[in-house]
Amino acid sequence: MNASLEPFLPVLKELEALPLTFQPARVEQNGQGRELLVLTCREAPKGEFVYVPGRQGAKLGWDTGRCPLPPRILTAFRRYYQESQAYHLERLKEEQEDCRRMLAKPDLTEEQRREIQGWLDEAEQDARAQLAQTWADYRKELLEDLNARTSPLRRVDIPPMLAERRSWNTPERIKPPFVLPTEDEWEYLCSGGVHSLFPWGNTLDLRAVCNETLDKDAQNAFGLVIGNACRAELVDGSSWLLKGDDGGCALCGGEGDRAAFAYSPYFRYSLPRFPWSTDEDIEREMDKRWRRRIVRLNAI
Repeated sequence: MNASLEPFLPVLKELEALPLTFQPARVEQNGQGRELLVLTCREAPKGEFVYVPGRQGAKLGWDTGRCPLPPRILTAFRRYYQESQAYHLERLKEEQEDCRRMLAKPDLTEEQRREIQGWLDEAEQDARAQLAQTWADYRKELLEDLNARTSPLRRVDIPPMLAERRSWNTPERIKPPFVLPTEDEWEYLCSGGVHSLFPWGNTLDLRAVCNETLDKDAQNAFGLVIGNACRAELVDGSSWLLKGDDGGCALCGGEGDRAAFAYSPYFRYSLPRFPWSTDEDIEREMDKRWRRRIVRLNAI
């Protein structure tokens, strides 16, 4: 037997008892030098599986009261606040100047003058409101939003498992012994086993987030490709909870800074349920989302 497989012999032995045909493909090293066992499955030929060791008392979720934002992440948000503040004030200044130029025209009717004056008053009011928002105000709202959109801070026991390297989009149902990961398991898989707000560590490039230029094929510490918020994944235990993507709502809504939340393993995204939505509507929408199959193993 290949010597590189020797540390994984207990795993391979347990796999023999499964009603699936797993074969070791190779042993890789992640960025930290840890060896990763990569397998193929004859009954699931679409992709590869990676062995992920479990952990007792894994730290998951987020609470900004007990998990202060690391300095480099806070600095990125502060820079965004400053640049956003300067941008909006410049646009409002231009709008006010345009209104004053229009008001200087001698041939305006009284109705036109009132309308333009209304635009000018509104622009000046918006500028005062923009100036009134301090960094402290922005930071408070940011942390409140982050708490509202992430799972609670907690410690859980995670079993060892085989996890698909990539998620996939198909209307097929998951059949035993394959299962969907629970939210706990998904957060553990996405985080690479390290408790930080983002899976890549305690840094943040908001320009890359807003421009959607982060590497969507990057592998994390477990050798898994999460997709960097480009797809929403199903988890077990909820009829409409999704992980890993906000559907682009933050970016489309102009909230470029909040779009960073979707990159956190602890971000929670759920499909909007309108008064006219039926259970069948939600089910059809959920069927369009991505899946990541896992096989839970015994403690090894």
